[in-house]
Amino acid sequence: MTQTTNTRAIVLDMLMEILEKGNFSHVVLSQVLEKYDYISDQERHFIVRLTKGTVEKVPELDHLLNQVSKTKVKKMKPLIREILRMSIYQLRYMDNVPESAVVNEAVKLAKKRGMVQLKGFVNGVLRGYIRVMASDHPLRLTTDCARYCMPQWIIDRWRADYGEEDTALILEGAAEKPALIIRTNTLQSTPQELAEHLTSRGVTLQSIPDLLPERNVNQAVDSITRGDIPSREVGKRLYGNGSGLDARELGVFEMQYSGSLTDLEELNRGDFYIQDLSSMLPAAFSEAKPGMVVYDLCAAPGGKSIDCAMMMQDQGQIISRDLSFDKADRIDENVERLGIESIETEVFDGRQHDTESEGMADVIIADLPCSGLGVLRRKPDIKYRLKESDIQDLQLLQRQILEASVSYLKAGGRLVYSTCTINRMENQDNAKWIQETYPDLTLVREEQIYPDTQHDGFYVAVFDKKA
Repeated sequence: MTQTTNTRAIVLDMLMEILEKGNFSHVVLSQVLEKYDYISDQERHFIVRLTKGTVEKVPELDHLLNQVSKTKVKKMKPLIREILRMSIYQLRYMDNVPESAVVNEAVKLAKKRGMVQLKGFVNGVLRGYIRVMASDHPLRLTTDCARYCMPQWIIDRWRADYGEEDTALILEGAAEKPALIIRTNTLQSTPQELAEHLTSRGVTLQSIPDLLPERNVNQAVDSITRGDIPSREVGKRLYGNGSGLDARELGVFEMQYSGSLTDLEELNRGDFYIQDLSSMLPAAFSEAKPGMVVYDLCAAPGGKSIDCAMMMQDQGQIISRDLSFDKADRIDENVERLGIESIETEVFDGRQHDTESEGMADVIIADLPCSGLGVLRRKPDIKYRLKESDIQDLQLLQRQILEASVSYLKAGGRLVYSTCTINRMENQDNAKWIQETYPDLTLVREEQIYPDTQHDGFYVAVFDKKA
């Protein structure tokens, strides 16, 4: 590591911003890595791992600290709290870092940040933790909150919504490291060509057969057997490998690469883009075709609009809207890199009704702002910012956007409602509300996806409007 860069000090500053001031972890991390763009790959890896790991494991780290410290975590000074959290994470998960280095650097940080009077406390807590963990009676995680690093209210809500067995599946999936999934830009490359190019650069690719998890495919078959699915959906459900969503035709791969993705020429020239499997479902379910008009209501960073453009062979009109110029710029960057011409970006508040858009859309993609309980492993700070009372506010926002935009749909058109959350109020309850509020819309498909290595937690409901 360089002499001019104190990586632990950088991590401490980020933890203060994320955990004490409530700023978004991905924004803070991006800004810091851009600021320190001169640091080595080793330093960058250390900073990213320690920051993300500490934020993700806060409930576990606090549970352990409360067992070895006379002063409970909530009572600690914020700076000391974050020094201890990041230090316990290193001791617990970073075997290549010597225990002595962890303790010494933590004490130095406390001293340098004006906490000289508490350096003994920091030293005592960390050495106490090391001593206890090496004894015959090491500390154990005794609560679900600590074991799964999940606020108890979220666990309780999942149990109420989906039952004990499914909650266990959700918690296990949320703890798994997500795979890197890419999708071929079929407008300028074939899956075979992309695979050949990437493999020649040392990239390992695994073709993915189906967009849906195996669990959902099995449920679909069971539903057909019971007669729960409308007859016109049976063909789609049983097509190909079981779901009607053959990812091989789309050129979807799980990717492993030890180098920097930004160094890959194929990424920079737009031969592929990165996207979780679950977020590919709204466009797949939309069945968008060349010449159609598609409205993507909350489109940033543009993945679902891009998916539609691929399906439409870049022929037609895709209106990609979002709330701010910053979000619109993110869409434009991706669209330009991929060479797509059918997407038009607009800055628009989805809660406002656009009279000129009435009856214009063959497809509406309504992937709306939500609690994000399906992507906690990617954005773990959500767990600490979100309050249970926020769920009702989000449901209201989602319904406001739907009320403003449902009339954009043509007769015979399709509405795809989706969220990246696992929460009945925002998902199944909203689907029921749509059916009750708009009797000309018929629910034809519904999927609740639980997280696994290839899927984020996600929900999709598909509605067809009477012709």
